[in-house]
Amino acid sequence: MTPTPTSCSISTCSRSASTRSATSSTTDPIGSRSRCAGSRGCSTAELAAVAPRPAAGPFSPPRRGCGRGETVQDGRTPVQETPEGVVRRLSAARAALPREHDAVLAFDADGTLWKGDVGNDLFEALIAAEAVREEARAALLVEARAACSTEDGSTTTIARGLFAALAAGTYDEARAFAMMAWVFAGYSLDEARAFARRAIEARGLEARLHRFLQPILAWAEAENVPVWVVSASPRWIVEMGVAFLGIPASRVVAMTPRMQDGRIKPELDGPPIYGDHKPVSLRDACPGATLLGAFGDSSYDVPMLAASRVPVAVRPKAGLLARAAEVPSLVVVGT
Repeated sequence: MTPTPTSCSISTCSRSASTRSATSSTTDPIGSRSRCAGSRGCSTAELAAVAPRPAAGPFSPPRRGCGRGETVQDGRTPVQETPEGVVRRLSAARAALPREHDAVLAFDADGTLWKGDVGNDLFEALIAAEAVREEARAALLVEARAACSTEDGSTTTIARGLFAALAAGTYDEARAFAMMAWVFAGYSLDEARAFARRAIEARGLEARLHRFLQPILAWAEAENVPVWVVSASPRWIVEMGVAFLGIPASRVVAMTPRMQDGRIKPELDGPPIYGDHKPVSLRDACPGATLLGAFGDSSYDVPMLAASRVPVAVRPKAGLLARAAEVPSLVVVGT
């Protein structure tokens, strides 16, 4: 999921947009680390991360074009493309790279690899089961004060109030998505995985997969281009989802709570995997690699898309299309 924040503060009920951006990468070989680096966790009361400074590097946006022989868009009107057309763009972009450059693809998960949001699916299942444990109470109360939501009742009631605050726009999304991972405080990882497995089966995730992306995934496998998944959902449920597509768990970068004595603690192990932290966390997971192609569906994916040679919007939401000018070579796949 990145340099650890150097300071944190509890936010007030007024929300402000994140302005974090990516830093330059190291030259370690691809895959030498399978998850985001971070020397300390950021607790729920300390989730306002300090913005890393932008710098040039393999995960910086290309200066122009999307590969040899490809057309440059103005960013205001993304071109509709087929999966096969995306493969041609990726092939051209890879051919334009120096031979010694390692290349990777990065996909957002929710809304990109599948329809819907598995983080929401998991959280809603937890609430429906009234299964939030007391170990999460103190951290949930901190979040409730920040979101101006209810501090009364059971742990599940407080968590339900935070979900309502998120829908109402009074709860910062980065904090909310982080909370949806550490809200399993008191659970063992095996227990959390079992809960997620039931949620996946109940919500029919396998039937929601975006199978139209298969030609792109097949090309990556044939060309030995590693596929990474970078998500704001809890890591263990994302790992289960990408397994349907043959993507290994070791190439998932997602919200990961801290563990202690075999139990989940109510805080993250590192910064939230969201917005500007997506390309930073990906760079930490595969240092020295070039982000050949990035795939996302929402405005939160813009930093990762902008850092790639071939940025692809997958069934994009209105918020991403509204920011298309920030990603000059953006193309759209899926309808």
